[in-house]
Amino acid sequence: MRSFSLRILPLRILCAALVAGAAVAVAPNPAAAEDAHRLPREIPGGFASWAELHDMQERLNAAATAIQATAAKLADNGYSNVMAAPENRRLDVYWRGAVPQTVQQVIAAQSKTVPIRVIPAKFSEAELISEVRRLSGQPGIAETAPLVDGSGVRVRLQGGMAASSSAVAAALRSSKVPTTVVGETADGPLWTCASGAGFCREDDTPAYYGGARTNSCTAGFAINWNGNSRMFIAGHCGSNGTAVYDGGGQYMGNMINDNDFRDTAMIDTRSIGRMWDGGRNSTFSKAVQGASMSLPGNFVCTSGSRSGVICGIQIRIINVDRNGHFPMVEAERTNHGQAGGPGDSGGPVFSLPSPDNGKVIAKGIIQGPDQTTTVPCTIGETNRTGCAWRFYYADVSQALSFYGATIRTS
Repeated sequence: MRSFSLRILPLRILCAALVAGAAVAVAPNPAAAEDAHRLPREIPGGFASWAELHDMQERLNAAATAIQATAAKLADNGYSNVMAAPENRRLDVYWRGAVPQTVQQVIAAQSKTVPIRVIPAKFSEAELISEVRRLSGQPGIAETAPLVDGSGVRVRLQGGMAASSSAVAAALRSSKVPTTVVGETADGPLWTCASGAGFCREDDTPAYYGGARTNSCTAGFAINWNGNSRMFIAGHCGSNGTAVYDGGGQYMGNMINDNDFRDTAMIDTRSIGRMWDGGRNSTFSKAVQGASMSLPGNFVCTSGSRSGVICGIQIRIINVDRNGHFPMVEAERTNHGQAGGPGDSGGPVFSLPSPDNGKVIAKGIIQGPDQTTTVPCTIGETNRTGCAWRFYYADVSQALSFYGATIRTS
């Protein structure tokens, strides 16, 4: 059993008794955190620092959230999507048809904080998601997703298939919207644990932190559900009733609420609103501040138990149907280096708030890689194969809404 100041038992017991949102006094370690995040040296968009980039991202997200909330109340909703890439230094809003006055008013108000550009879209989000779901499972099609600009649907084919094949061509001709084929995807295992592959966040104890190692995957964010604390995990890490053990072999609890469609589940265990930060053997953690939606263009980080924290990852597309799992978020490391690997499934995807207050914002639950983007496993446990620079995850805000759960904060 390890011993260090941030994890002494009295503090854990005290933290578990605190209500959501209460502050936990933990001395920040900026130098260790910066190194652990493995942030690329080249900062996108010419920002002077990653903190400056995150400040722009937070302002873009706040404006997008306000617009989305207003659009959701409309019966005839032409909202299509947004692009909230901080390097653009503006929010692009894609909208089908005339923008209602109520939405125009929100855009005018939010424009005082960040530049906003409204761009005509051919289809609404609802129309595109309907077509994404209809095309899913058609012969030869492995993955579908609505294009960010609202112009149609992106399609990835199953391995070995061609767009000219009769089955695929028939499926594409049947589409009610324009389709763009971007290549094939490799079928293979999702990120699960590599047997016997060392230790990281190696012996967590109740109440558990997000990012802790389990016998099969990585523990996700701590949540409140049905009056008790639980933890998110990827659904493919087991099934209802599967026993989950921590890295030290201690029984954590059984998997419950497994949903194969969303590839999400819960561990029935005591948890607290903190997340392991740093490398795979880290003794450093951060409090969870809250949760927010994943938006195209946003930068995020992962905290898999076998890889440790990795940043410099950008969201490319949302509402992806991937081999029948929906809705997934597609993200990739901008330098095409390792974004995660085997054993990281179920782990946290997060962003950093601005100003950086030493906490994290929950964004998602790691699912698995695009295996056409495999790279050597150079971060964390290096005796693995199957790491990748592009991967998929379940949006945590959507998962919370589906289950009727709330994120645990500290």
